Amino acid sequence: MGLDPKLQEYVDEIIRHKARQLSRKPGFSPSDQEDIEHELFIAILERWPSFDSKRASARTFVARVVASKAVSLVRTCQAAKRGVRQSTSLNGDATNGAFEFDEDQVRARRGIHSRSDVEAVSLRLDVAGVVADLPDDLRRLCERLLRESVSEAARSSGQHRTTLYRAISDLRKRFTESGLHEYL
Repeated sequence: MGLDPKLQEYVDEIIRHKARQLSRKPGFSPSDQEDIEHELFIAILERWPSFDSKRASARTFVARVVASKAVSLVRTCQAAKRGVRQSTSLNGDATNGAFEFDEDQVRARRGIHSRSDVEAVSLRLDVAGVVADLPDDLRRLCERLLRESVSEAARSSGQHRTTLYRAISDLRKRFTESGLHEYL
């Protein structure tokens, strides 16, 4: 592609970051991360000839291409889950006008893992234990994030979003160290 080393470093970093994000989304798995990285890199290679330095910087161009391709990958994944070419007979499936379905099966198709009641209670207790051990500022941030988005929390607390993202990173680290990394 003929990029200068600094731009190549940026390309590698943004691709790794976006692939890691996508691999955590429902419908994807951590084992998809490398494939996602390849898809993102190919998208940059395909669009690089249309780069115009008069319209944007190379970093901006790369970031836009990666973001666009990421959206495309998510849409493709969601479309594949709709079962477009699957047909189901409605004869005999209705019971008193209502259709029966297996909630666990529906959740699995959507990439949402269901937990037993015991697991859910155990998780709540584990999270409560970690939150109880947090410093006051991080505990307040947890409570605020239960009600508000990061942007809303930043506005209501008078802090910059980047400051909150650093604190969220610290929260993730603490939850990971407590063995709750699979729920982040």
